[in-house]
Amino acid sequence: MRGKTNYWASLILFLVSLFFCLPGLRAEGNSLAKIYRHGRIVLKPEMIIDSSSLPPGVFFVGVASISFDSLGNLYFLDFRDNNIKKFDSAGKFLKIIGQKGQGPGDFSSPVSFDVVKDRIFVWDMGNRRLCALTLEGEAATNRDISGLSGRPRKLRALPGGDLVVETEKIHFDDPKKPQDVFLELLSPDLQLKRVIYSQPVWREKYIRTEQFGLTNLPQPFSPDIHWDISPDGRIIIGFAANYEFGIYNSQGNLFLSVKHPFKPVKITEKDKKKHFETMTFFDGKAIRRGVPDVIMKNTEFPEYKPAYSSLMVDGAGNILVRPFIEEEAKQKLVFDAFSPEGKFISRVELIEPEIDLFDRETRWQGNSVWIRKIEPDGTTKFTRYRIEPCVQEEK
Repeated sequence: MRGKTNYWASLILFLVSLFFCLPGLRAEGNSLAKIYRHGRIVLKPEMIIDSSSLPPGVFFVGVASISFDSLGNLYFLDFRDNNIKKFDSAGKFLKIIGQKGQGPGDFSSPVSFDVVKDRIFVWDMGNRRLCALTLEGEAATNRDISGLSGRPRKLRALPGGDLVVETEKIHFDDPKKPQDVFLELLSPDLQLKRVIYSQPVWREKYIRTEQFGLTNLPQPFSPDIHWDISPDGRIIIGFAANYEFGIYNSQGNLFLSVKHPFKPVKITEKDKKKHFETMTFFDGKAIRRGVPDVIMKNTEFPEYKPAYSSLMVDGAGNILVRPFIEEEAKQKLVFDAFSPEGKFISRVELIEPEIDLFDRETRWQGNSVWIRKIEPDGTTKFTRYRIEPCVQEEK
């Protein structure tokens, strides 16, 4: 009897050792590209910043994003608290930058920011202005958004100090028109230099109804613009109607186009149901989940999903793209890795933890990556992870 027990115990241990992922080949001495070639990665936590990192009386109310300066200090944009919370490189809280208001250095719903050299750049949505501050929070300059091609949505700083600002123009006078999206290059003193890229996209359609008046219809699976900036100042821009993207220099000039083969993924009835389940609307009294019949009847689905849903650049300049795949369970865990020159490296699967690497506010810091997580109680936690290959243990 004991012999049979030992046999089954040995068999179980063998199977576990055969398939269990081990973090091999530590990142030291191995580039991220080499790690991606394994095809499977794991993320190992290095640092956590959350409400417990703050002193008494200071809270994370609605953290939107993170950025860093050249010394490794951490900056967290808290759009609901109308300020920026600054930490040193070890995670020690240093100070609060800004407050709610309209004066120099004040904010009103700041929704996007970045840090470069000796400046903090902020899109201050409520005050309808772009701002530049010193690293200690002193107001340097600001400008209103007149003269731009549309309303800002996102900004990122280039290493040299210029800014790339994504703007969107909505044609309320002609609801049948798509939105026009622009990527605009601004100088460090916030002067417009040029438009790098423009593309019409169907993010929303607008219809007039008796119950809601003019209302927006989010367009499911409509191809969109995805872009990011590499550590050396290249601008990577893709439009997901096809699996392709362009590599631009820091002046906004295209010098390389990359195309990659892909198999279009059909939209299923399950996809349609999920789209409506995640939506909310205001019925005049409260915000409710789901959609009214008039919205459901006027929503059109394409036959196929776009080529990809996200694009970003890691801390080594590799270009990471999340394609749409047929295996829904792995949709958020699979991405394609390309070299800084656009050469395909490998399709990669994130084995553990099961987390969204392509969260909108994911930011790379060298060979590590900060990922945001919204906890069930609504609080925000940022974790810095180290990337390691996931390899099978040899017998």
